[in-house]
Amino acid sequence: MKEPPGTQVASETDLDFKPTIQGNGEHHENFVLRLVRTIRNNLFHGGKYPLRPVDDDARNPRLLEAGITVLEQCLDLSERVRETFKETG
Repeated sequence: MKEPPGTQVASETDLDFKPTIQGNGEHHENFVLRLVRTIRNNLFHGGKYPLRPVDDDARNPRLLEAGITVLEQCLDLSERVRETFKETG
């Protein structure tokens, strides 16, 4: 929550990241899950920094670890979700 992933945006000439902020009236839980989705989207669909080096290359693993922790905790909240996850794994 202190350093949430940015949302990648494209301008006419460059790729950049804008801050990901909690929406007005958005529940904390929904925001956290949206951050996990943003981590995933940046990982699989990001621009791969074609024009400049990454400022903090240790940040990506930290974001992934945080996202995995959130998802693991979600499995503990619902037996139905946990069982479905086990069936598809």
